[in-house]
Amino acid sequence: MERNRCSRCLEIRRMLRKRKQRLDERKQHSHPIIYTVSTNITMLLTQICQQQTEIKTLMTEIDKLKRRCDKAILRNGVLLSASQNQEMKDFGVFLEEVVEAYPDPYCFQRLFLEQHTNFEKSGKNGIRWHPMIIRWCLFIRNKSVKAKAYDAIRDAGFIQLPSARTLFDYSHYTKSALGIQSDVLKKLQPLEQHFGPYLHKTGASNNPTVFEVRDMSHHLYSKLK
Repeated sequence: MERNRCSRCLEIRRMLRKRKQRLDERKQHSHPIIYTVSTNITMLLTQICQQQTEIKTLMTEIDKLKRRCDKAILRNGVLLSASQNQEMKDFGVFLEEVVEAYPDPYCFQRLFLEQHTNFEKSGKNGIRWHPMIIRWCLFIRNKSVKAKAYDAIRDAGFIQLPSARTLFDYSHYTKSALGIQSDVLKKLQPLEQHFGPYLHKTGASNNPTVFEVRDMSHHLYSKLK
């Protein structure tokens, strides 16, 4: 009969015989484990008791957290009228619409909204303005006549913008002068070590005065945090 089988069948037959032999040897050396009904019921009851104790502990922690939240709301909460409650709901819908309309987390629209949210949480003294927002505000302030338009927008209160003092610190960080300044190059040299791939343009690697500003704002901001 073996002569009529192909080589592949013979190989599989040998492998199956070896498997059967190993299983038979395991059965001979292994001792059967006998489970009784009483042991099974005892184990189940023990597990149920442990689960009940864990559930009671979690429920106690939940109750403590609820009481703590209620006390915090009574102490620091703000009572809203019906119109204010509706405005908060509309604002939540507006945030969802903005996220759907601008899926890129690094776009200017999302960044502008994020900065306003951080301003409401941190206040004017605790917020760190993003370099893109600072650059945009400097552009608007320079375009307005004697900065009156920028100050009027900021004083209106419907959008939060950096103060004139904050913009002054950025615009006068270095002295204004014509030509290449040595102090500016000294301040740019440490940045070249951390942001080398973003600094030099193509074909200008030998010139330390040629820099690429695009795509650096986010990395600079994250580095300064």
